[in-house]
Amino acid sequence: MAQARVAFARDLLGALDNILTPTYGLLSRYPPGNCPEWITFIIVCRRPGQYNSLCVTLGRLKIYKLCGYCAELQAGLAEVGAHVYDRWVEAYMGIGEAWELDDEQDFSYRALMNYSELRHRYGHIPGV
Repeated sequence: MAQARVAFARDLLGALDNILTPTYGLLSRYPPGNCPEWITFIIVCRRPGQYNSLCVTLGRLKIYKLCGYCAELQAGLAEVGAHVYDRWVEAYMGIGEAWELDDEQDFSYRALMNYSELRHRYGHIPGV
């Protein structure tokens, strides 16, 4: 799956005109495009405006801070008027403190409420 995402991201970058600044060069454990959020930024943030981001993994029940690639892409998009705000610290679905980690160790994160708790707290909202 990761290899397919990376290949898709590379093909996609050549077809889009909203990336005007280089977003590569960051050394990381993962190649650009491995993260689904990174691809989402490229597809969704095509016009100037305000955007919000929340990177969630259900397998580990975590909300992640933007990784280095996404942060680099965030800066590039800001230059063309597409401002992406990372909501990992203030998301209501998160619980407990935010764990700020060095990208060399792991990704910064907060714990994500399990589905039962989300449904208990927010079940009154259509779609939850």
